[in-house]
Amino acid sequence: MTLCTSGMPGGINIDCLAYISPLDNVIITDVDVFFTEAQLKLMSQWKAKIQTALSVWIPSIVEGYERTSDEPTINTTGIGRKTMVRKPSPSGLFYLRANICDYNEIMRAYKGSTKRVWFVLADGTLIGYRDPNADKVWGFKGEINAATGGVPIPDAIENAFPLWINFMNYFEFESQYAFKPDWSVQGELPTAMPQSYSMRFISGTQATATIVVNIFERCGDAVGGLAIADVEVIDSTLTDDTVLSVTDNGDGNYSIAFTTAALNQDIKFRIKESTATIVDALSNPLYHEFIA
Repeated sequence: MTLCTSGMPGGINIDCLAYISPLDNVIITDVDVFFTEAQLKLMSQWKAKIQTALSVWIPSIVEGYERTSDEPTINTTGIGRKTMVRKPSPSGLFYLRANICDYNEIMRAYKGSTKRVWFVLADGTLIGYRDPNADKVWGFKGEINAATGGVPIPDAIENAFPLWINFMNYFEFESQYAFKPDWSVQGELPTAMPQSYSMRFISGTQATATIVVNIFERCGDAVGGLAIADVEVIDSTLTDDTVLSVTDNGDGNYSIAFTTAALNQDIKFRIKESTATIVDALSNPLYHEFIA
């Protein structure tokens, strides 16, 4: 159901009046991700961006939030007339339901990152920005930061994992688009997220082009059974960055050997387990520079 339609508010349409409900979650996408109105309504389109394109991230839930937007600037003229001279871009502080391991990864990922953000309301409504000049619906563009005070909060532990979102464009909020799908946003989409692996560097040798790592389900068990096809090279300066071998040493410890390596060459790679085009599990990327 599309909540916002053309026409005057109220009047003979007053029976379709729908009051806004509190925010239940946020959906974060890459900055170039958009939907047509037809695509927006399909759960399959959302899942494709989550599982195949890896361009959408959904926290399990937002525990609470604060609106930190500045008030508009009002000036008073010499004759006492008030005028609005500035409309600040909105901002908010969102508290995530997370664990320490997950939030560590969030802090590494969101350090002033420019993303787009959808709102998920408690009644299942999605709210984003509708481009007035094209059939495109986006999240609201904003800068995202995650940080921690370190010491647990004794009286409000649910506020331990904050996420600051400072939106960039006021005009996007003047063209909000609200849509309530006939499927559960909060029930379906978080479960489509790939399994999260945490990969940590142990050692690396330039002579053999071998990097030893530990790989665990984040805050979970050691990962076993990985193969060459599960290692994805993201970037490198190696002459040949082909994965030569993957040796499971047990208890989440792996030796990953690449074909070549030389002094001061570097590589960035991650673990990505897939079934056809669907990504089943994904690790954080690991950067390593081969030095003497």
